[in-house]
Amino acid sequence: MTQAIRWRTLSLVMLGSLLGAAGAWSAHHFIAPNLPPDQLTPLVWIVISVPLGAFIGSLLARPRRWAQSAGWIGVVYFFSIFGAARLERLLIGKDAAAAAGHRLYFTLVILLQVAGSLAVAWHLTSEATNDKL
Repeated sequence: MTQAIRWRTLSLVMLGSLLGAAGAWSAHHFIAPNLPPDQLTPLVWIVISVPLGAFIGSLLARPRRWAQSAGWIGVVYFFSIFGAARLERLLIGKDAAAAAGHRLYFTLVILLQVAGSLAVAWHLTSEATNDKL
């Protein structure tokens, strides 16, 4: 893999995840504060937008590697949700998190998913994953 293709892959995956993060952040700040506590369906966008953007970026960069991209981004999605929940409980506690509407949780999900997407993009451009297809 040439250096130009590596930078293109890294750039497209990160651009997709940053666009997803921008969508998640705007939903977090404009939609989430106005929702009643029992309505969580609109908040799904916050949780899925970063991995979706990173996956679309990886498809644009290297479409023949879609399965590998989907697998790694799925791992990031899965563990970021549980990691954010655990960190929220450790940092502010269960009762304070519920009283605040879990705003820290959604912020941590976005941050963990962007960091995980950067790690996936780096992995997809590494030498070990670039055998000929």
